[in-house]
Amino acid sequence: MYRIGILNYPVVHSGNLSLVKKWADQEVEMVFIPSLKLASSYQRCPDIRALPSDVAATILHGIEPRMVFTSVGSVSDITKHCDLEEVYCGSDEVSLGVTEEYLSSFLADRHPTIHVDPSFLQWDRKNVFTQKPVSPNISMSTDTFSQEMMGIALSEASLASDWWRQVGGVIVLEGSILLADHNQHLPNEWAPYYNGDPRDACEPGKNGELCSAIHSEQAIISKAARIGMSLEGTSLYISTFPCPVCAKLIAAAGVKKVYFLEGHASLDVPEVFHAFGVEVIHVQLEPSNIE
Repeated sequence: MYRIGILNYPVVHSGNLSLVKKWADQEVEMVFIPSLKLASSYQRCPDIRALPSDVAATILHGIEPRMVFTSVGSVSDITKHCDLEEVYCGSDEVSLGVTEEYLSSFLADRHPTIHVDPSFLQWDRKNVFTQKPVSPNISMSTDTFSQEMMGIALSEASLASDWWRQVGGVIVLEGSILLADHNQHLPNEWAPYYNGDPRDACEPGKNGELCSAIHSEQAIISKAARIGMSLEGTSLYISTFPCPVCAKLIAAAGVKKVYFLEGHASLDVPEVFHAFGVEVIHVQLEPSNIE
């Protein structure tokens, strides 16, 4: 049995180093590294800072001498070994693109086993739009106060005229409500009905920034800024988990706890909250509080 790997390696990165060691343990014999020119064929925005593939191959051989690392300038340079039975590749768009072309162009009459190993290295067209569950290590809350605050957030959400999504939020400090607001269109609530809603051209869950509405979190934070109110050390109760833009505003504003009812995490929201020490709590409503 002959095994090869196809891996884009533009920078020394712990994720790909772990992947290389894993492949070595699985007895992958040779790893092909796409050149910068070849990689650019599969990237929307080629990275001019990337390591030349021959340099990457030298580095990897020094780290993991159990495998042979080879730079390739075209898909045709990848071996057509007669005993090839397994192909390993990274999950990034370059590794996947090269592997798919290799299989379709040179192995169409054969059916080797394909192993795609997740190896986050950079944002690409695939992982930018990935919707992930909010961190499995978050706290859960069913206490009376959280139930009450989330009920107010839901009441705020009901005031939103946006048919696409209704989100409400409440800012609390030491048990007292400071501000509450909901998502709303600008310059007025009728904007999407005069001109059409730009969300109609987007897939659900994608490109959330392309809308004519200000999000609930943005409305609350901008209101606080307008009246000169600090949000340092406050808690936010929000009916839907924040988007990446709102998450950065929340963290930068000094909010220390985010209570949410539903939703998913996109892009780098978990990392941003972790870096700023923002605690995330999932509120579970009692049946009597669900309309």
